[in-house]
Amino acid sequence: MEVNFFGTVRCTKAFLPLIRSSQGRIVNMGSIGAHSPSAFGSSYLSTKSAMVSYSQCVRQEVHRFGVRVSLVEPGFFRTELLSSGGANGATGAKDQGEEEKLGDYPRYQDKMKATEKAIQASEFLNDVLSGGVPGVVDCVLDALCNPHPLSRYIVGVDAYILRFVVAYLPAWVVDWAQTLA
Repeated sequence: MEVNFFGTVRCTKAFLPLIRSSQGRIVNMGSIGAHSPSAFGSSYLSTKSAMVSYSQCVRQEVHRFGVRVSLVEPGFFRTELLSSGGANGATGAKDQGEEEKLGDYPRYQDKMKATEKAIQASEFLNDVLSGGVPGVVDCVLDALCNPHPLSRYIVGVDAYILRFVVAYLPAWVVDWAQTLA
């Protein structure tokens, strides 16, 4: 929360007088995960959900000053998030003295391993169909340079599926799918 959300809030507040006087831009990096709950994603995804609300509010607050606010919401792209998330989550649990497995819940590492194949498939699709990480960068550039930027850039095949298909499924279907492993 400290970096993903409060860091953005502090930077925005610090530079807002300059941004307002120059009628500049604010571009925040969110995640499509903010709209799609995921088992064991509560720490990360809640920061991205906060980012969505914050960006929308700030967009409305500064619009009258000619400032445009855009939110980039990528799906899974080939970065180190998967490997570092799995390693940090497993290490964090051990550092806090928690047992490797708690009752009926799988170990965090087991959950990450079960999720890994689906994430890698999404990364592959996004490399091929969405231009990979450079596709995300292109959206940021558009948000910065376009005279009429979008308020929201959804990037990636998986992001579109999560935003426009999964969002309309009954909660029990999503919960069932998320807790298979």
